[in-house]
Amino acid sequence: MEFLVQTADGELYDLKAGDLGKAFRPKRLPFHKVEGQGMVRLNVSGSVVEINDEMGGLQIYFEDEGDHATASRIVDSLVESLIEFTGIQAKNH
Repeated sequence: MEFLVQTADGELYDLKAGDLGKAFRPKRLPFHKVEGQGMVRLNVSGSVVEINDEMGGLQIYFEDEGDHATASRIVDSLVESLIEFTGIQAKNH
């Protein structure tokens, strides 16, 4: 399952590779960094999530095929953290 996060105005997020780990720190869900592929790879509430900077925006990819409601809750928390870090609103994902 994957989601694409874009800015509300259609511009790309201008994040350096080192900032991605700082931008995605969900406050309401337990998480920790895990090793592996992706610019950022986290275990959030038991789901392994890979985050990559793509041409169309930031891709959030779930390794497992969990339920959509849980994935949406995790993405909402990650996007909330991204908005707080960048100050830039995101489109609905």
